[in-house]
Amino acid sequence: MEREIDAELHSHIEMRVEDNLRAGMSTAEARRNALLRFGNRTTLKENIVAIDSALSVERLLRNFRYAIRQFARNPLFAATVISTIALGIGANIGVFSIVHSVLLRPLPYKNSDRLVVAYGDMRKRNATDLPFSSPDFLDLRNGAKSTFEGFAGVETDRMLLEHADGSVEQVRSANITPNFFGLMGARVILGRDFREADGLMQTQTADTVAPAVAGGGRVSPPAILSYDYWQRHYGGSSAAIGQHLSSGTDPGPEIVGVLAPKFELLFPPIADVERLPDVWIAAHLNYDVSQRKTMIYRVIGRLKDGASLANAQSEVDGIAAELRRAFTIMQTSDWHIELQPMHQYLVAGLKPSIFALMGAAAFLLLIGCANVANLLLVRMSLRERELAVRTALGGGRWDLIRQVLVEACLLAATGTLLGLGLAWAGLWELSRLAPLSEPLLRNVRIDPTVLVFTPLFGLSAALLFGAVPAFYVSRPDLMAILRTSGRNSLITGGRILRSSLVVTEIALSFALLVGAGLMLRSFLRLENIDPGFEAHGILTFQVLWPGQPNPQKQDALMHEVQDSLRAIPGVTAVTAASPFPLADQFFPIRWGTEQAMSDASKFQAADFQVVLRGYFETLRTSLLAGRTFTEADNVDGGFSAIWNQQISMSA
Repeated sequence: MEREIDAELHSHIEMRVEDNLRAGMSTAEARRNALLRFGNRTTLKENIVAIDSALSVERLLRNFRYAIRQFARNPLFAATVISTIALGIGANIGVFSIVHSVLLRPLPYKNSDRLVVAYGDMRKRNATDLPFSSPDFLDLRNGAKSTFEGFAGVETDRMLLEHADGSVEQVRSANITPNFFGLMGARVILGRDFREADGLMQTQTADTVAPAVAGGGRVSPPAILSYDYWQRHYGGSSAAIGQHLSSGTDPGPEIVGVLAPKFELLFPPIADVERLPDVWIAAHLNYDVSQRKTMIYRVIGRLKDGASLANAQSEVDGIAAELRRAFTIMQTSDWHIELQPMHQYLVAGLKPSIFALMGAAAFLLLIGCANVANLLLVRMSLRERELAVRTALGGGRWDLIRQVLVEACLLAATGTLLGLGLAWAGLWELSRLAPLSEPLLRNVRIDPTVLVFTPLFGLSAALLFGAVPAFYVSRPDLMAILRTSGRNSLITGGRILRSSLVVTEIALSFALLVGAGLMLRSFLRLENIDPGFEAHGILTFQVLWPGQPNPQKQDALMHEVQDSLRAIPGVTAVTAASPFPLADQFFPIRWGTEQAMSDASKFQAADFQVVLRGYFETLRTSLLAGRTFTEADNVDGGFSAIWNQQISMSA
């Protein structure tokens, strides 16, 4: 039995030696290679497996070396293919990075999958995504306890801080409920977090809630600094704790803590929320009836573990129904509370654009693969005699397939590396051009997850453009190829396939071109939309009043600012407005015809601006009827309004 095994082993090794000879080794080298590698094996099975593995690796390495030599002889062909693949793969890596960062990556908050945004809708007035007033927030917080762990509110603004040296600084501020950081999972690294008492939270119903006083003066709420502001103005010193921020009040908010770095507020632009507040102040919430119509707080809730969004929505629907029964304005406007997962709420405006990019990137890669497949078919047609000779000398079908796939993988790998560089450059440029109001786009990076999936793009591309040429070169007509001198049979035999690839390229290119044309047309239409004013040459900035000036002082200061600006060379007109036009801010007020006086449900919601005289002249806005504002309109007790054509047609 042992002799039979030895004989069979000897025969098998001799066969492998012959393969080595065909590969270009000398007789001695081929035999020595086999004996040194496999002569010490104990069983036939181990010898056969070891021989097959080693020969497979050696053949693969020879294929790679041969492919490199081929591309070195034809650098223009290799550069064309690599550039084509790099564009397609680079676009897909970039889009995948955007998809992963914006749509797939969890928000940087504790258990962000359980965070929901609550907002109000006045359905009969077509006013949606409205913030909450202080009393509405308290009603929601106190009523929805079976499905929610809690609710937190935030409102951001700008404030002026007066420093000891007399300088005044404008900073971004946020008023938050005391439980905000705890609910979001933010850490306070120095000092303490807000306490429930810091917000003067009241639970009883009352017309007014008196502020806490000490020594006859109002007690300001405590403040927590952002990490960056603490570093900039206090040098990272712990002595900042206990100091007061002077903002025109005495003694001003006391600094009680410093927030951990990199915490930011992620809201869509329409929410009008500052992303990186410098100062966080505990909000004073109460049931002041006069505050019921002052809707300023953006509300975030955290679902209990296991609670569903549907059950939570049902619970808040009951709260909204009670409020509609209690308050006429909520009943006539058909006010409802809507819940939406925070991540979904944040990316809703970006999804259509991202999906369009995904489709365009996929089409670009398919077009590139079809183009490369055609180039490889033509290239293989020029090498058909070489392939036929290799087959005649004993090369098997899988040997030819392996050679073509190795060349495809080498091209795809090089194109993937180049595409990765293009994607990195594109995302870096996107982070510079993305608007500040879209923080998720500004934070897109090529992270480890994207790097893990990057080789899959290259492998997919190699299979797409390498499979068809590999199949066709594996079945050459030896006699026809060796007899002919000039005619390429592979080109003739693959005419249908190449025509199909060309048709596919044209179809995909046409679809991509149509999509790009539609997007370009939309962009041009947006560029040519008349905003109702002449935007060229208009410069804007924000003015904050120090402290709480009285109306006379404020009026005098405004005239002083206007006179100073008009004195600047090149300035032709000065005016003011709050908010700016097209500022992604919605401040609805109700309006209606005389019919609404007897039927409040006929009131509608309208956006409004408070402007100075000369506003329409400065922006060169045409007036369809009536007159613009004059100084006579700026009197105490007076009220003048100008409405747009849309409201005029609805009236």
